[in-house]
Amino acid sequence: MYDEDHSSDLMCMFQGGSPDVEVKKTTNLETNLHGLTKFTNYSVRVLGFTAAGEGVRSSPIYCTTEEDVPGAPEQVKALAMTSDSIMVAWTRPSEPNGYIVKYFVYIRSTQNNGNKDVHKDTVFGDRELIFEARRLKEFQRYEFWVTAATVVGEGPSSPRVSQSPISRVPARIASFSRRVVAGAGKSVVLPCHAVGLPAPSRSWRGPSGGSIPSGSHHLKVLPDHGLALAQLRLEDAGNYTCLAENVFGRDEVMYGVTVQVAPSPPVLVAGSSTAHSLALQWRVPDTGGSPITDRKMYSLEGIKCGSTYKLYLTATNAVGTGKPSQTISAATKGG
Repeated sequence: MYDEDHSSDLMCMFQGGSPDVEVKKTTNLETNLHGLTKFTNYSVRVLGFTAAGEGVRSSPIYCTTEEDVPGAPEQVKALAMTSDSIMVAWTRPSEPNGYIVKYFVYIRSTQNNGNKDVHKDTVFGDRELIFEARRLKEFQRYEFWVTAATVVGEGPSSPRVSQSPISRVPARIASFSRRVVAGAGKSVVLPCHAVGLPAPSRSWRGPSGGSIPSGSHHLKVLPDHGLALAQLRLEDAGNYTCLAENVFGRDEVMYGVTVQVAPSPPVLVAGSSTAHSLALQWRVPDTGGSPITDRKMYSLEGIKCGSTYKLYLTATNAVGTGKPSQTISAATKGG
């Protein structure tokens, strides 16, 4: 036999894809969490609190919201390849809302007296975001758009673009300019897929503005003209530009490369103390370009009274754990 004490409330803390921790307070023994991001992992903890303060957090439980139809591919290009073919390239949806299993490429002629017939092709998987539309008519205008699909269904369409097949094809790059973020020591490949007749020449410029030779030590131009950056260092950060050129035109794309590192040592400070607890506060001067938890204080509970403790702290982000803070001394009250 027991009595329930309703003088305390519950605090539910949950964290998803961002480093921010969200908090919901309730007086009940259950609650619903609304406004969550689709197909996202969440950790959930619960603690009780009264006028005297917060209790101990529960162990976390982990759950994932369900898949849904994806958002639209954000960017799309239509590039003439030959007198009867056009290359369509696109980028992934910013909100995939699940695993992308296929893309649909829609093609419609804008001529033929307003003929509205639409041809639909399927590109399976989520690796090759390129499709070659063939057997088209030279100089005829075609319209293209793309959708993505998960197992739940097909999402909305991308913006529409138009293009005509031609025999004198200016150099164009199918890749898209974008920001690339990677940790120190990792490797990345920057693609430079280009079209043009005659075949265009391609070259790369690095952050300094100078050309990148094919024999660089850890920067290597690949046979497909992509650029591989191996064992990234902090000084590799910057803008990398691929240029394509032939007699009919030139084009370029730029990648802004950000190199993340482990956080700097935290600055740790001891705050108030009781006979069995120490309050700690800290700040991290440099997160290394990768988020860490936004928690800036902690209460060390259940320790001995009248004792001195040596304390230090490390910070961890997606790259790794940084160097520890300076060791400080803090004492509980009593003796």
